[in-house]
Amino acid sequence: MVLDRLHALTDKARSGIDFAEFFTVMVEAGLTNRAIADVLAGGGYHIPADADAALNAAFAELLQEAQQRGTIRPDVTPDDIQALVIGCVATARHRGATVLVQIVVAGLRA
Repeated sequence: MVLDRLHALTDKARSGIDFAEFFTVMVEAGLTNRAIADVLAGGGYHIPADADAALNAAFAELLQEAQQRGTIRPDVTPDDIQALVIGCVATARHRGATVLVQIVVAGLRA
């Protein structure tokens, strides 16, 4: 189930989706599935290395494309984005709202 969801996220990242929309999708995935959040955080849930690598590569490609279009700041790295997704998931779980996602995405814009 988790692996299927990760494959779906990888496919979505490669579908031409807007970066900000994908960021939101990643946060929502982490909120609805604790195992996804654990995978993103490098926590207790382990997945095959190839699935993890595929998701990370697709996410990095999506970020790079957004940076080349000038829609996302050029100084942001994939590791920064992963940390921000994890932080948004944790905050949304604590506060019960995802308004932080909008704030973070606004701060990422070029």
